[in-house]
Amino acid sequence: MSSSAIRRAALAAIVALLAVVVSALVPAAIVAADADRPSFGGSIAATKVDASSPDTVEVVLSGAVAEASTDAVTVTIDGAALEVTDVASSQSSGRPTELVIVVDTNSRGVKGDLLRQIKTQLSEEVAALSPATAVAVISAGDSALIETTLTSDKGQVVAAIEDLSTKNGTTLFNALDRAATLFTGDPGVVRSVVVVSTGSDTKSAITAEQSLVGIVQSGTQLVSVRYNGGESQLVGATSQTGGADIHVATAGDIAPALTQAVGVAAERLVVTFQGPADADGRSNVALSV
Repeated sequence: MSSSAIRRAALAAIVALLAVVVSALVPAAIVAADADRPSFGGSIAATKVDASSPDTVEVVLSGAVAEASTDAVTVTIDGAALEVTDVASSQSSGRPTELVIVVDTNSRGVKGDLLRQIKTQLSEEVAALSPATAVAVISAGDSALIETTLTSDKGQVVAAIEDLSTKNGTTLFNALDRAATLFTGDPGVVRSVVVVSTGSDTKSAITAEQSLVGIVQSGTQLVSVRYNGGESQLVGATSQTGGADIHVATAGDIAPALTQAVGVAAERLVVTFQGPADADGRSNVALSV
């Protein structure tokens, strides 16, 4: 085996536990609720670790950490500091992104003008995403329907959002299960699901735990927007995947909540640091922002 191959194998062993360490060491991101903002709770997690280079390690972080500089990020291995060579936003750097939006269209939850507000704000957020972002839409009414598969054609996505209509029932868990099947297998892609719920699931054929298997296994981030309580069984998965749980108490807060949700879902912080020169086995790596 070549020396570079040996070094890559050693680096891979060193960062094998990084995702767990990052989740444990970086505190949860909390934006305090006030009169003008929905309550937000989130976490930071490593969704991808690339040690294929013989000299550097790249870590992709999900959560409310889209803006940072090399001075704001520290990486240590067994207590010794490593050089952080680059910190970049995934959107600004043009990293391919896949986003699936799931909307609860149960007529009991989206009363009055609420569905119109949701559609208008989601359309605005989608139109503002980078060309490198592909978006799919699933409605979770009395059945989980894929309104459009992943596409970078924002006009097609906006049309699918505008066509959403109320139904008699909620199938959020079935929709999440279908969402996981839409993602590509490209290891370099950023993946997220935004779920907008207005009540508990009423008609899915599977449980919340079953619906999240594909999401978790694919390294997909889950961001949940819960209006008036929404579907509370998704809260744990938002933390586990480095996502966010956004609770909206009034219809007037739905627009800023959706802006927040899509922002968290579409962005990643990509941290590149210099691998240690004497990498020779498993070590404890700590990354803090």
